[in-house]
Amino acid sequence: MRSFLIWCWGGIYLASIFLVPPTLFYRPEYFMALFTAALAATVVQSRVIGAFKVEAALIIFLGIFGAIAVFQQSLAGKPFVAADAMIILRYGYYVAALIMGGVIAEKVRLGSVRSYVLPMLVACLALSILQYKNVFGLNKIVVPLYTVKGDLLIHGDYWRRVVGTYGNPNYWGLLLGFGFLFAVPGFLWGRRLWVVILFPAVAYCLLLTGSRAAMVATAVAMSVGAAIVSGAARRSPRALPMLIIFVGFIALVGMKLSLLSSVGYENPDRFTNVESFYTRVKYWEGILDNIMRSNGFQVLFGRGPMKEVAKPYGDNILILLLRDYGAISVVLYLALFTRMYFRSIQQLRHHETGPFNQDIAALSMVTLAYGIFDLSADAWFNVRVAGLFLFFYGFIVVNAMGVSANGRTAVPDYQPQANAPRYANLCSNT
Repeated sequence: MRSFLIWCWGGIYLASIFLVPPTLFYRPEYFMALFTAALAATVVQSRVIGAFKVEAALIIFLGIFGAIAVFQQSLAGKPFVAADAMIILRYGYYVAALIMGGVIAEKVRLGSVRSYVLPMLVACLALSILQYKNVFGLNKIVVPLYTVKGDLLIHGDYWRRVVGTYGNPNYWGLLLGFGFLFAVPGFLWGRRLWVVILFPAVAYCLLLTGSRAAMVATAVAMSVGAAIVSGAARRSPRALPMLIIFVGFIALVGMKLSLLSSVGYENPDRFTNVESFYTRVKYWEGILDNIMRSNGFQVLFGRGPMKEVAKPYGDNILILLLRDYGAISVVLYLALFTRMYFRSIQQLRHHETGPFNQDIAALSMVTLAYGIFDLSADAWFNVRVAGLFLFFYGFIVVNAMGVSANGRTAVPDYQPQANAPRYANLCSNT
């Protein structure tokens, strides 16, 4: 019963991320994550916290240098609003979300993250199709809840682009891409019927978002990521699925994008119009030019977010971090994602003589997709995307530590509790 209640606690956290409108300043998942992390550090004294000391330290340092940027912005007499200081609380929540995922995996013996992923993915697919087709006039109710632009699916720049509960087709597309990548290992290395069913459904709904960034990130993470996973885990993917993927990509490249309307997408020009890309490039050039003309202190520590007078977005997380929080924050961000990606690859190597861990394989691809996506977006600063990712990262990493096969050595940075039999065989070499 206790395990079930803890699992439900994680489910409520995820439901809050997906369902609570973004306009709510004090979101329920903030308090849930902070409460769980505080409980783990004090009453429960969970060893999971030690498992993420490197990731947590990097996030905390990002928060510290974010605070320095905000402080110097205030000292320089630049316009300051309370939202500028939210960067500090944001990183505190990120650490808590990471720990919460690990704690739930430690206390609940699930064996796989699919008990969370599958229901969420099915709900996302259903909502995407219902929203695109505007079944029962759903958009008049749902869309205004999650974005101030209530006509997104009727006309304008976002015409015929599904926005889900995130109010943004790019972020919704990224989440669908995450779901697609969770299915990839089961398709390439497993024999699961649910994967065969979900694969085309997720691909179709990803198309309905019209998010080119999400599609590119998903495609690159799947192809490059699958190759890296095969080498790290020393498991070659099955030939037939690889052939299906290869033929599918050739077919997509070979057909004209204007024919996409034949599969039910009514805005095919979305994929042939490159004007927005050139607009982004000019925007980036302007930011970089201003940075080059600034003083050395601002290059290192940033100008501050200045949300009152400046555009809050960068359409590239590296450029945004460099502009607002400085070169040191860029280095810390790159170090964090490098750490998370190679840690997942390392865990694959620890499983190379035992059952193949599809969750870890999926995590490595999702992490890669997240990094690629943010080369043209700012999803790291979207708390609903980052909170979801960090929760699953913490969950999958700790869960994989507990199911290492054949008594292999525990993955570095984690020493389980002595009274936890699930992890007992991980502390000795064989």
